Amino acid sequence: MYTSWLSNFSVYCDNLSVYYICMILLSFLAVFLTWWLQDTDRKQVEDVENDNEEANDHTEMTDNESILSQIKISRQKAIAEQLSAGLTEEQLQQEKETERKQLEAIFQLLKEQEDKFHVNSMEELEDQLRLYRR
Repeated sequence: MYTSWLSNFSVYCDNLSVYYICMILLSFLAVFLTWWLQDTDRKQVEDVENDNEEANDHTEMTDNESILSQIKISRQKAIAEQLSAGLTEEQLQQEKETERKQLEAIFQLLKEQEDKFHVNSMEELEDQLRLYRR
């Protein structure tokens, strides 16, 4: 049986032309390259899409954060204006004095733990406070 298969295979190989063998090899090469390049292109497209989505998400987050911060700032200003509109001049002075005393107490606490908080002066504390007030 083995010899009959081998003899049939040798007859088949003798009848193959070089052109036919080259075309089969070329076809396999074309299929392989198409598969490989398609897989590479798909990965590149996915990477570009992921990068674009991340950039869009970051832009949306930045826009949303800026809108939210503007809303918070305007809300704080409106509340401060409402509170100050209902106060007399004497009450406003008393409010400022209370705020100054509270800042001094906070500064003393920060000074006691200077190695943690690194606040060296009252001006530095007021500068940091201005960041939150705007």
